[in-house]
Amino acid sequence: MASGMGRLALLGSAALFVMALAGRLVRYNISPSDRRFFSGLPSTLCGALAMSFFLVCLKYGPQADAFTDPRLLGGLDIGRLALQTYPLYLVVMAVLMLSPLRLPKVTRRERAFWNWFQIINLVGGYALGAFRWLPEYLFALGLGYAVVGLVVGALHHDESVQAEAATR
Repeated sequence: MASGMGRLALLGSAALFVMALAGRLVRYNISPSDRRFFSGLPSTLCGALAMSFFLVCLKYGPQADAFTDPRLLGGLDIGRLALQTYPLYLVVMAVLMLSPLRLPKVTRRERAFWNWFQIINLVGGYALGAFRWLPEYLFALGLGYAVVGLVVGALHHDESVQAEAATR
């Protein structure tokens, strides 16, 4: 990725990611907000997924000796191929940021279990992210929220569209 087409792909995908992020922020500021759902993946989630995926590629790739924290995935060696897919990964994140897909917001829930689950994972995510520990947990946490949230958002799509129409 240091030169040639790999570098060009990385720079182009990073530029697209930044433009999508700016477009998302513009849309967020001019469109009415739904209290229960995001429209598209939030830029902060996409940034966290981009960072944690990169760190996982480094931890389980050729630079594995730079990490001293426990390896949750054992002796997994993903090689250079995973890091070479990073430009494609950034393009997918850019598309998901601008998509009309619904993602539930992290808010207070009716059941105490879900509230504690959210609190523990949010605090754990911030603490681990600050110290760059266990990026595979951070990636799994963000990816799990995105995948499960998009499924929940698709199942409740009609409700969110009706709520959005009522606010107009």
